[in-house]
Amino acid sequence: MMVASLQLRYGVVFLLFFLILQACSAKAEVEQNDQLVPIPLPANIGSITVFEQHLNQVVVKHTASDSIEVLLKGLKQAKPSYIGDPEYSGTKYRVELAAPKKKLVLELNDLIATASTDVSAKVYLILPGEERARAWSLPSEWIQNLLHSEAEPVIQLTLDQVNDSVTLAANRAIDKTSLEEALKTYMMIYPPAGDAASVYRLNWTDPRRVVIGFPQLPEGSAAEFKLDGVLTQEGKPSQINSPLKGRLITIHQGLAWSGLQWVDPGGKRVREHAFQTAVSIMPASSSSHDSEIIIYNHDIPAYRLDLKSGHVEDILTKEPIDVSELAVNDNGIGFIFSYCDNKERLYMLHGWETVYRVETNGGQKKLIYTSDRPIYGMAASPDGKHVAVLTDSSGGLGPYADLRVIDADGKLVSEFKEAAYIGHSDGWYFIYPVRWTDNERIEVPIIGSSGEAFFRGKAAFHYKKGLQQKQGNETLSAADIAILKASIDGWDEMDLFRVLPRSEAAGERYVAITLAGSGSWLIDREEQQARKLGSGPVIAWTPKGHVVYWHTTEGMSADFISID
Repeated sequence: MMVASLQLRYGVVFLLFFLILQACSAKAEVEQNDQLVPIPLPANIGSITVFEQHLNQVVVKHTASDSIEVLLKGLKQAKPSYIGDPEYSGTKYRVELAAPKKKLVLELNDLIATASTDVSAKVYLILPGEERARAWSLPSEWIQNLLHSEAEPVIQLTLDQVNDSVTLAANRAIDKTSLEEALKTYMMIYPPAGDAASVYRLNWTDPRRVVIGFPQLPEGSAAEFKLDGVLTQEGKPSQINSPLKGRLITIHQGLAWSGLQWVDPGGKRVREHAFQTAVSIMPASSSSHDSEIIIYNHDIPAYRLDLKSGHVEDILTKEPIDVSELAVNDNGIGFIFSYCDNKERLYMLHGWETVYRVETNGGQKKLIYTSDRPIYGMAASPDGKHVAVLTDSSGGLGPYADLRVIDADGKLVSEFKEAAYIGHSDGWYFIYPVRWTDNERIEVPIIGSSGEAFFRGKAAFHYKKGLQQKQGNETLSAADIAILKASIDGWDEMDLFRVLPRSEAAGERYVAITLAGSGSWLIDREEQQARKLGSGPVIAWTPKGHVVYWHTTEGMSADFISID
């Protein structure tokens, strides 16, 4: 009964408080706070407790005298601020400062992860005799001392693609010179647009927090940079925690968009198709002549796309397949498909343990195989008579995978231990590519370091006779590498992730590649330059000589899983 009463009381307080916030204009609050009114702190505070905004759940409680002393000192030094209309929407908390005879309750708005260029945090309070709430600003150091503390120097990045900004929140004071030098060294604009330094601004709210805004970013362009070499004021290197993969940070001008784009070698965009929730893209079949791919999404649909025509269809609206309540991998996917060449039959890996044979266009569906270990990948033979699956070798989701070949009825035809390898830590559930080169031969990936030097390639197996050869993936010539080094500052050969097989229509003049952490690029051997295509991987060349790639302006990544 007491808990319910407290929740009701706090609910009324929050409702009243935010109605007051909405009614106050920023101008009126600035005028009111011209008077340097301090926060009225009770004497002899013995504890400071932080609660979630709408719940009575404790986030953290401070009872140590030294911690309380530091936090109170910060509150005494808090500067009068204003209440915006609307106010920045950060993370809200309730802070209770308890003394023997009195308790003070402050509302806290943690703005560190927002695009706010004015303050890092605010506390609000209605003073006795006043009708409107007042606001005080506090620095990042205070809010970090209140909520958490990291042992080592860390800079947390928050990307705001709507406001075209990147917020850096550190747990140590940032050395401004090292940050400015990193931006000067690594900042690039694509397409190139004059001096890169002219498109961004640094807005410091305090020594630990800065918002990098891009108000002058040209329409349709992207800014890319790294924060290598950023130090604390004490000269220590900082770990960079970014929501993006790799060290490269990218901000795109314009509306949020994610999907596939087609361009001709000259850079003219000829088609695009949005896939806002895509996470993985794979070939629809093993055929080297097949122009169709499948786009897998967070929200269940699987789209089959013809890269030549641009035609798209949702596979699950045509096939009698139940995909509810499936076990999913680390990308949130619970199934994959593989078609035979004539598209009259497909195989479905369902829940990463079972394989179904499906006669297409609403035909028969049959469970043919259940694996005793998680299945990493699957591919149907061109004639549809066999299926190759890669199963976890160790039982602990390790990097090795066994190759198993089953027939259309689910009979195990052959098995080859530790046939494939993709270097990663145990416990991660990645999808491995598999491909049939004809009705008898299968290719599986060998990527990473396995007691030897780093290798990126594939192993070829005969489905009955076993291993036939290993070979490296296609790579770049010395001349191509020289073009990349001249075009991209700080380019490393280890960044090369994929070289797209040659296009007959595009000829030998162009090479499309994927660089880890940097997206897709087109090398023009005649012009001796590399041009940025998109933020994600290259997918394919079309018969007309158009290159297809993944692009996003909102930080949504999609992997292309295939064997070249």
